Amino acid sequence: MEKKRWVLAGGLCVFLLLGLVTQGETLFIDDKKSLEISAKVQTRATVRLQESDTEENLKGYSWPEVDSWDLVQHRNLALVEIN
Repeated sequence: MEKKRWVLAGGLCVFLLLGLVTQGETLFIDDKKSLEISAKVQTRATVRLQESDTEENLKGYSWPEVDSWDLVQHRNLALVEIN
């Protein structure tokens, strides 16, 4: 139970820090603003909050079989525009 509390506290801290994200900014190379570079960066994580159902339980089936609080998926995305 102590491990779950630490994981939950860590997750809450991460979400609070992500809430501090500010506006996006654009970088201009020259004074005429003829070249513009902008970007959007994201990271996403999926955590299993309960253990997977197995075929033996007959409650359903989820794959892969993982324990609760395991990281199931992590994705990064970067979109860069140059005008």
